[in-house]
Amino acid sequence: MYIKRRIIAITLMISGVFLGGTWKGAKYSLGDKLFLVLGLPVWSEGTTGWHYSGLLGSIFVLLGIVLMNATIDKKKRGYVGVVVIAILIIVNSIF
Repeated sequence: MYIKRRIIAITLMISGVFLGGTWKGAKYSLGDKLFLVLGLPVWSEGTTGWHYSGLLGSIFVLLGIVLMNATIDKKKRGYVGVVVIAILIIVNSIF
């Protein structure tokens, strides 16, 4: 049962990074393109304000972290938090 929750948590975190991240080399955001294809605004006030795809991506990552923490024992939670933050920093610096 915990395996399914962990898979969902990892999927949420990865999709959050791809949805909310901008690829520096290409200046390309998958979340922005997805919002445009769906006919939704990317920004709350034209080109400023709340960046919806970034906000949604952050929410996905946080939900994934909360779900992952709910499936592991207290001893390992600190390690998982450090690993997730390190991975996010590495992914952000690469892309």
